[in-house]
Amino acid sequence: MTPPSDTETPSALDALRGKLMMAALPHVTFEGWSRAALEMAAADLGLDGADVDRAFPDGPIGTLDCFSAWADHQLEAEAAGWGGDPEWAEKGLRERVSALLRRRIEIVSPYKEAVSRGASFQALPQNAPTALKCLSRTVDTIWQAAGDRSADFSYYTKRMTLAGIYGATLLYWLTDNSEGNAETWRFLDRRLAGLRAFGELTRQCKSALAHMPDPFRILGSFRRPPGPSGR
Repeated sequence: MTPPSDTETPSALDALRGKLMMAALPHVTFEGWSRAALEMAAADLGLDGADVDRAFPDGPIGTLDCFSAWADHQLEAEAAGWGGDPEWAEKGLRERVSALLRRRIEIVSPYKEAVSRGASFQALPQNAPTALKCLSRTVDTIWQAAGDRSADFSYYTKRMTLAGIYGATLLYWLTDNSEGNAETWRFLDRRLAGLRAFGELTRQCKSALAHMPDPFRILGSFRRPPGPSGR
């Protein structure tokens, strides 16, 4: 057991979380994302239940969140190295998104059974907030690594679009037994082909919003009229 410390730094706690999460992955294959898997991982590392509680006070769903964040950070670090590659600079946005989405799946491919168990675990109603958090973080990582710096309406529509594509591709990959996941990458290419019309969709949405009434002006019309003193 690692004794708790009142001065434990965030980096030390993050290191503990990372070690426990990685040690738990082999056990998740048989135990699922569960307390049992975490306790087995702790035993492997010479730790105990108190360490599990310190690292993941929110339980197994926190471990799954940690795993997803780890994969996102791996992708972010690799993509940072691609920035100096002239071939990467010449790729269009859709090509970059495709490469990044594919690489994100490849990063977790050694843990396919754990990912499969995680998809089922996140589908439970009580885990919906964490599932949405993980998906949003992954999608945002991909768009930023692709070089998208939008801050207007398209920021949200792009991420919503990619969230659907990423989710569908991940589920397809989980049942894909083709050599080198060739069928998954073809599936991804077909889904991303729809992004050709994305620019037109964004323009249409912006046009529609431009013709809508100003919500702040509408809300202002419901203000309480001033009293006799003008207040």
